[in-house]
Amino acid sequence: MKRSIRPRNQFVVGFCGLAVAGLLVASPGLAGATPSVGSTVLSPSFAKSIGFSKTVQPAKQTKVTTQKGCTASVEAVYEDAGGKTGLVSETLQCNSASAATKALTSARKQVKVDTSFKAPKKLGSTAFVTATDAPEYLIAWVNGARVAITAVDVNIASTATSTTVASSPLTAAQMKTLSTAALKQNSLYH
Repeated sequence: MKRSIRPRNQFVVGFCGLAVAGLLVASPGLAGATPSVGSTVLSPSFAKSIGFSKTVQPAKQTKVTTQKGCTASVEAVYEDAGGKTGLVSETLQCNSASAATKALTSARKQVKVDTSFKAPKKLGSTAFVTATDAPEYLIAWVNGARVAITAVDVNIASTATSTTVASSPLTAAQMKTLSTAALKQNSLYH
């Protein structure tokens, strides 16, 4: 039985409220325009360009009810051709930069920050990397009224039939892929 690459990390699931489909609400800093569903997460063409050719879940909106001041999240999930590695791109839309910062601060307290890899400086001082749910590694950061998450699951097969998963170390090449994807996702907000 093959496991879905959908994030199983409690950090992601807990603060993004991935339960019910809803509408993405415009936020300050978007000049009053409601962005399209896929405009705040990595596109299939970008995912393919970095080695994730299969779209497991196209960009999907979800109403958020568990985070005060945050209204919706958008998530897209991709997988490499061999079904061994996955890529998750997610944006939590909040009503203000303050609400986004509070959501990220709260989530950061629930995980162990991985100090062996640094988030790209361009993501700002709030950005961090966590391996709390290895073999899934993620970078999370705030950009305006959004909390952004880019994650790579480096060993999908190891979690296909087991709930106890041995940690798979993130290689330098995989960290580069994760950083490249996070920087691309961050560029979508400008």
